[in-house]
Amino acid sequence: MLYVPPAIQKYRLPSRLIYSFLRRLNRYFSTRCLVQRRMGALLLLDQINAVDRHLLLRGAWEAPQVDFLTDLVRSQQQADEPLILLDIGSHAALYPVVLSQRLTFDEIVAYEPVPSNLAQLRANLWLNGMLSSVKVVEKAVSNCEGKLQFIIGYEKNRGLSRIMDGTKTDQEEVIEVVATTIDGSSFYENSLIVCKIDVEGGELNVIEGMKETVARNRFIFQIENLSTRPISQLKGLLEPLGCRWVHSIREDHYFIKV
Repeated sequence: MLYVPPAIQKYRLPSRLIYSFLRRLNRYFSTRCLVQRRMGALLLLDQINAVDRHLLLRGAWEAPQVDFLTDLVRSQQQADEPLILLDIGSHAALYPVVLSQRLTFDEIVAYEPVPSNLAQLRANLWLNGMLSSVKVVEKAVSNCEGKLQFIIGYEKNRGLSRIMDGTKTDQEEVIEVVATTIDGSSFYENSLIVCKIDVEGGELNVIEGMKETVARNRFIFQIENLSTRPISQLKGLLEPLGCRWVHSIREDHYFIKV
């Protein structure tokens, strides 16, 4: 499956024209879901879903973030120190699959409550021989345990799925999910934990529910912050835990505790 070359993507108008042409071509000649190699991994991609469509037609998703996170881990990892990946809001397991080609993790845990995302997540793990090496937790992550109302993002962007904290659109569905906390679902000590949080507005609650885990370990965070929330709120919660901000790429912010 063809995609827009990186050399052309930097030129907005030609890139958009080619992108539009390929999108129509792909839909006409292909089925909705395709298995393609992107970012060095085999991935089951849904042409309707925004993230997958971006991967299909542009070749990568959040490549600068993945590259920066990889380099940050390499710069901080110590010999004989357990390396853990917590992917909170895993969607289709892109980060575990891609990062595992670059880094050797002692444990990977993917948290994802949405049934359609879980199906795609497990397919991607299977395609890359990782079903047995990734622990999948079919729960939302927050600051308390129990059942919560959860919004499933509309079909064209399932990445917008989130714990219900307000209104929803007519295209979105509400389901009941089980929620957990990081402190309540796991125990780590004296490890370097790489924690990617992408939970569409619930990131502060996730951090509230993992303070004990942060206290016992070294940490590298990549946190997608709600666009309407100032980063000062993230800093105000993480800095008392010994974490300092080191970098931002668009809405993704990086903190380390060393």
